[in-house]
Amino acid sequence: MDWAGRGCIKFQGSNLPHYAKYFYVCIPPSTLPEEIHDWTFDLRYCWGRQRKAPSTFVHKACDVLEQYIYANREGMFRHLLTLRPDCNPGEVCQELLQAINTMRAHAERTDICEWIMEPEEGEIEDALVSCLAILRDMERAQHKCVLSEEQELQLLTASDATKISFVNDVTDELSDNTTNPD
Repeated sequence: MDWAGRGCIKFQGSNLPHYAKYFYVCIPPSTLPEEIHDWTFDLRYCWGRQRKAPSTFVHKACDVLEQYIYANREGMFRHLLTLRPDCNPGEVCQELLQAINTMRAHAERTDICEWIMEPEEGEIEDALVSCLAILRDMERAQHKCVLSEEQELQLLTASDATKISFVNDVTDELSDNTTNPD
């Protein structure tokens, strides 16, 4: 679990088109190799955190994604309309292909590719308040204090970097507890 974010992915300093963050749902997971499907999640869930992958892997993933789009155009259009009946599948595919070309171009010039989604205006506070609400719900359910009121007040007045770090730590911890409940 990670905070999804509303902004665009910044890949090697270049903004990817809006729909690039939706590779993981635009292309049915069962049609991709597991490591590439996992990578599409890393591409999506990079809010406030730098992600990295070897350029050789990024290039391979781009090839697989592009091949799928061209080989399954009609099926992909139907899939996209099932997900969002109001979308323009041609526009979505065009943005996905543009993102692939941008990522591939960067992968050809470096050994390691990096990307991040910078928080948009007000998003840090929204994420923090949501995480605090989740923690309070957990406290009520488990009948134990996870975060004191003083700690919460400190977080609310902390720097943006501290707030982002807290949100990412909470989502990481929740993910770890979901996959490893012990």
